[in-house]
Amino acid sequence: MSTHRNNRIIHDQGQIYRLQREERSYLQETHNQTELHIKEIAGLDIGEFQAMAKGSLGESEYLNIKKELFIKSTGKAHIIFDIQKLQNFTLAIANPNDQPIHGSLYISPDNGHYASTINKIEIESSQLEILDCQKRLRFVKVEIAGQTGDKGLVFLQGEK
Repeated sequence: MSTHRNNRIIHDQGQIYRLQREERSYLQETHNQTELHIKEIAGLDIGEFQAMAKGSLGESEYLNIKKELFIKSTGKAHIIFDIQKLQNFTLAIANPNDQPIHGSLYISPDNGHYASTINKIEIESSQLEILDCQKRLRFVKVEIAGQTGDKGLVFLQGEK
């Protein structure tokens, strides 16, 4: 597993931002596939206004995760996120392939029983689809379906 970190402070017109970025790349064995290459890019942006420096400082933490999923021989691949600590979040699927893939969204209170909220939307080649999750439980599962070996990029962005 390789990890790269990049931390920097930016001063911009009365605001101070601390940007932290972490990128990991590793191989993971799964029960349906010998190995799955996952590249994870997680970023955390924390902004503080200098005008608030004399009073109490309010911090907002932002989560930015990008996962690359490869479709297995079953024709599907999925990823599960625990969104319990996120106040707001957005999910999206990008299709970098030459042919369309399908995306679905499921929610669960216990990571065992899932209900479908979005069932098989088609994502054209080189397109990005936002998954609107109006109902909220602790876990969300994003599933992609298509040809074996195709991939999908899943994005989770949220505010803690």
